[in-house]
Amino acid sequence: MKSPIMKRIPWGGGASAALCLFYVLSRHDVLGGWHGMKSWPLYIFVFGLIAIVIAALTLSRKVMICVPVGYMIGFLSAWLFNTDGVDPGGGLLNDGWIIWTVSFLAIILVGIVWELIKKRTAKTADESPAL
Repeated sequence: MKSPIMKRIPWGGGASAALCLFYVLSRHDVLGGWHGMKSWPLYIFVFGLIAIVIAALTLSRKVMICVPVGYMIGFLSAWLFNTDGVDPGGGLLNDGWIIWTVSFLAIILVGIVWELIKKRTAKTADESPAL
């Protein structure tokens, strides 16, 4: 039987590798040329790595799946739905970073709720009397 740490390594490593791949694609010229942001992709990436570590420590596989998926879906959502504007002082604005962040956090929240529901239903199934 595998030790608890051995169950966490493949899931955490896989989720981290996928997140790293999406970060590289979104940060550099492959896909990152359209948004022009240098720091924000890194901030979201670091937050995602922290979320993966916490999920690995609690063996929350659904959350580990949702972090890299949320990063990429958030990026694609921002790419598709961003709008440009001008602030009152004449500076250029773009709401892509807001769309990316909100989408990313929402998908992580979906993973947390999914994991909680899974654990609650498993606990309820264990407590129900056998027929």
